[in-house]
Amino acid sequence: MSYRDVKSKDESFSEVVKRIKKLRELNNESQEELAKAVNMTKYTIANIEQGKTNLSLETAMLIAGHYHVSVDYICGMGNDMTVANDVLDTLCRYVMISTRTMHMRQAHKVPFLSINKSLFDYLNVLDKAEQFKKDNVADELISAWLEKEKEKTLHLFQRESKDSFVEYALLSQRDIASDEVMELLENTYRDSSGDIKKSP
Repeated sequence: MSYRDVKSKDESFSEVVKRIKKLRELNNESQEELAKAVNMTKYTIANIEQGKTNLSLETAMLIAGHYHVSVDYICGMGNDMTVANDVLDTLCRYVMISTRTMHMRQAHKVPFLSINKSLFDYLNVLDKAEQFKKDNVADELISAWLEKEKEKTLHLFQRESKDSFVEYALLSQRDIASDEVMELLENTYRDSSGDIKKSP
């Protein structure tokens, strides 16, 4: 069954075509790159974008998965790009916790939070936006800036190495004596080259 069978042919399919092309351009991909990612030919993608080829639901799902948007968005049903299902599975691709044994005066199991670098940067942007609001920066300016940062982050998700993470040791004085905490921090940051480390 094709998407054209589900809704009216002209108006709805025109919106689908626009959205696929917009997502491809937003992610700086050529038709050939998108075709390769979803295991199709460049000719097929070109025909879909020109409205010459029916968009099957299977193809819509492949393109939606590639761009991490909802199938409903691809198919022109609403403007929400987010995927409603499998939110936890998606989150776990970008935020993880692992436990490592750190040897100081005695061995301690320390949890480490690993967060995708692009997501980490975007969360920092959101924090800055809150500061701008407190500084009475115009809401329109903040909204426009956030929209650009969101688009940039979505683009980076497509291009970024899957092991590009920022890591934090989750330390608590309840579990480790304060002098051991300082020793652990000093050793950890002396041995690292910066914030970004590969996820274990």
